[in-house]
Amino acid sequence: MKTLTRFLLVLLICSPQLLSQWTSQTSPTTAYLIDIQFIGKQVGCIVGQGVVLRTTDGGATWPMLALKGLNPYKLKLLSSSLGWLVGGTSSSRSLIMKTTDGGASWAVQDSSYQGSYFDGVFFIDALHGWVVGGSIIDTSGRICRSTDGGNSWIQAGTPNIAEPNDVFFLDTLRGFAVGQMGAIVKTTDGGVTWREVYRAWYSYTTGASTTEPLRRVFFATPDSGWAIGGISGIETKVRTTDGGVTWQTANLVFGSSLHGLCFTDSKNGWTVGGSNAGLVIERTTDGGVTWAKQKQPFAPSALSYFESITMTSLNEGWVVGDKGTILKTINGGADPATEVEGGTLVLPTRFDLSQNYPNPFNPSTAISYQLTTTSFVTLRVFDVLGREVATLINDSRPPGTYIVQFDASGLPSGIYVYCLQAGNFISAKKMVLMK
Repeated sequence: MKTLTRFLLVLLICSPQLLSQWTSQTSPTTAYLIDIQFIGKQVGCIVGQGVVLRTTDGGATWPMLALKGLNPYKLKLLSSSLGWLVGGTSSSRSLIMKTTDGGASWAVQDSSYQGSYFDGVFFIDALHGWVVGGSIIDTSGRICRSTDGGNSWIQAGTPNIAEPNDVFFLDTLRGFAVGQMGAIVKTTDGGVTWREVYRAWYSYTTGASTTEPLRRVFFATPDSGWAIGGISGIETKVRTTDGGVTWQTANLVFGSSLHGLCFTDSKNGWTVGGSNAGLVIERTTDGGVTWAKQKQPFAPSALSYFESITMTSLNEGWVVGDKGTILKTINGGADPATEVEGGTLVLPTRFDLSQNYPNPFNPSTAISYQLTTTSFVTLRVFDVLGREVATLINDSRPPGTYIVQFDASGLPSGIYVYCLQAGNFISAKKMVLMK
């Protein structure tokens, strides 16, 4: 016991139960947050209704930039300094903005399209970029391309995609866009011309068929790509394994409308959404053949939607949504009780105690630990004088990855130590509570 109390650290008075694998983060706004992207693990931006949030410390803090009269919808960061965002103005004029300082400031590049909005943006390099959007007066679509870093834009003729929502390019020539009427269109000449390659349909039990909106498209490799969407309680997921030559649709009745999509490789991906069937985060480990729901900290109807997801690695990721919601995971969102891969429970390969996040914190934080075998686990918190201030866990646990949430509202500011013992494994770490 004396050995354990010699270590320094800050943390929790936490529930001993396994809690959500996605945890709420401190947000500086209650605005509807629509898109998030990171470059590496430290630099990231979030855009939403009238705001841009930016972090340079891995999400520990999110300084906010207010954009009066401007509503960003989508974001594309090309490097830690260079990026673009698109959206609309309060006067119904489309908007393209560029940053050269990692999102600290933004300059308007184009706002010449009246009565429309841009809803998607993609740059493959510093020169070649594409934006997509629709009209506020009809269902016509617009796809524009730039070859000079967004200084000028050329509008392309498009098939009947009806309000394109997102765009993704594999290189400077090959790209895909998805739209509100379920269409997937493809270009092989850099966006000069487009042709429809697929349209997602759903057949109701009455025999009637309708198209389902597609909102995001993403490719992890030149062959492996996915699109997601849905409406009226129907989840729509579409995937290709041959570079977009053929596509397969999977509809789930009474599912959630999907809005965000991200893959780290050809097998591991996540999608988020909400509304009719409630908030949802889903993961696939087989390239989109099957999907499993993940735990998240809100009641199903607490928010309208999770809007966007990004993963900085297989384990670390972020989700944003309405009411200023920001979530983070440090274990891929996995629930050790239910997460499976290839029919086998995904288990850690070593015992481990992770640093709490965030750190410093006020007033809540989270600790993650891993077990390779069933073990009797004790997790205790001590102050700098070695006095035990909380016993977080004192029970047997099966193998898996666990996250413990802690609210330190009742503790004074200072340095604390949290100590984990699981069988012969002992580890301790410092944490700082700053009020």
